[in-house]
Amino acid sequence: MAWYFARFTNRVAESGKAQYQLPMYVNAALIRPGYLPGQYPSAGPLPHLIDIWRAAAPQVDFLAPDIYFPNVAEWCVKYHRSGNPLFIPENRTGTIQRG
Repeated sequence: MAWYFARFTNRVAESGKAQYQLPMYVNAALIRPGYLPGQYPSAGPLPHLIDIWRAAAPQVDFLAPDIYFPNVAEWCVKYHRSGNPLFIPENRTGTIQRG
């Protein structure tokens, strides 16, 4: 499913880039602790699916986590990878746990 979501998103990004030369990214709704596939958006650009998304959606410039958990540093490590700059479009406010 991740492959097909990413392929569709790639076509949207490609169409957008034909009109506007802007960076294209996809937000990731992260997995809540204890949730199983089907209880969260399980085909989105999650850490264990980044390689699939990058292969299927080359027009997407980076994948970005929405972090609403206290372990921000842990999630940042999972997304700050070669070829994927760290960008956090949504974040919870308040106290966070540092690495």
